[in-house]
Amino acid sequence: MLNAKVHPQIVSIYGSFRLEYISNTNNHNELLTLIAIEVIKFLNSKEFKYLKKCSNHKCCLYFVDTSRNHSRRWCSMEICGNRSKVGRFTKRQKELSAK
Repeated sequence: MLNAKVHPQIVSIYGSFRLEYISNTNNHNELLTLIAIEVIKFLNSKEFKYLKKCSNHKCCLYFVDTSRNHSRRWCSMEICGNRSKVGRFTKRQKELSAK
């Protein structure tokens, strides 16, 4: 059970305001409490509906799709996206050489 003493505080930064959570303790419960607060904020945000699992079946990562039309498929174009494209290219090349 978490027992960290955390309280919300409004902070002014460069003329804008934001809510921060301030801890009165210095133990591991503080970190767990702050993580739980951020998860709850995310679950209640409009971005939550854009949470997606990477289309690479071997990948276990999730990401928030921030693309313009929300059609992103991979956690990373450089890794999973590239692997998918190389795999499809290799398959096409094998099919062409088999003919």
